[in-house]
Amino acid sequence: MRVVSILLLLFATPLLGKSRSKHRDLVMYFVEADGSQTALVVTPENETILIDGSSGGRGFRAAGLIAAIAKSAKVEKIDYLVLTHEGDAGDAPQSIAMLPVGAIVGPARNGKTAVLRQTNFLRQVSTSSGAQRLTVKPGDHLPIAGDVDAVVVSADGNLLPRPLPTGGNVNTFCRATPDRQTDSSEQARALGTYWHYGRFRLMNLGDLTWNKEEELMCPVNRLGKVDVLAVSPEPSQRSSAALVHDMTPRIAILGDDAHNGSSPSTYDILETEGSLKTIWQLRSSGVGGRDHNTPDSYIANLDNEHGGYYLKLTAHENGAFEVYNSRNKLTRKYEAPYGFGSYKWETR
Repeated sequence: MRVVSILLLLFATPLLGKSRSKHRDLVMYFVEADGSQTALVVTPENETILIDGSSGGRGFRAAGLIAAIAKSAKVEKIDYLVLTHEGDAGDAPQSIAMLPVGAIVGPARNGKTAVLRQTNFLRQVSTSSGAQRLTVKPGDHLPIAGDVDAVVVSADGNLLPRPLPTGGNVNTFCRATPDRQTDSSEQARALGTYWHYGRFRLMNLGDLTWNKEEELMCPVNRLGKVDVLAVSPEPSQRSSAALVHDMTPRIAILGDDAHNGSSPSTYDILETEGSLKTIWQLRSSGVGGRDHNTPDSYIANLDNEHGGYYLKLTAHENGAFEVYNSRNKLTRKYEAPYGFGSYKWETR
């Protein structure tokens, strides 16, 4: 994913709110950003994490939407800016006022201490906000406070070395999942995270490619089951059967856009997963025709619209959660699961 302009515009918007009072929900806002997916996360401790963004095109409109969301959520700083892989700085304006950033988090590049190459953007963020530079590797945890845990499961081409307490089962879907052509791009080095809050679990692998998913899931599923699977839209390179069918997500959130949407094969794999109650999309996809889009009620931005809508996920510690579509004001609730345990492993 390209990560720059949306972040710059976010920082350029004044944000309100002085309170950092604790609430009891984990809230995630998902926005379509020029064919990518960006997420603004607010934890029960009111720490804020921004994951990825975009540059150019709809990315600029998405930046304004993220800024508006941050303002309504009374966010006053970004505690952690998570960049999933090395990207192009794009055509971001250089004269801007920035929201303070506590730390820029990214994968170590080839074992070096630098998070990412020194783009003008990164230099400006670090200089203007005094942001720390944190490198992470698989098995590390984002240093967020409280009961929310975000485990790094992939970074710089490396993968989680051993199963999480939620994983460890033999994956019976591996044999039926063929390898794809090796992808040597930066996307194969994407930083993926597994989020855990009480009985709620979410997987966000960013742009991690098909073969890397297989390595993570085969022959043993190192992650376990999830409630929510956040899916990158890159055609034919994401959401392998070994991943989707063994993680048994209750919903999927697709970062589609009209021209760069998920391929029919990706959508078919999701649609055939019996555990899925709903496929949510950030934008209707022009790839594969109408049969490869979820019902309009679950799409944030339809083809004939200019965008500007988001999906809001609110997760409770007991594993129940709800998704809100800002376009049509639809909210769908998902009850606490019966079969999931409450995992309280040592996280730090």
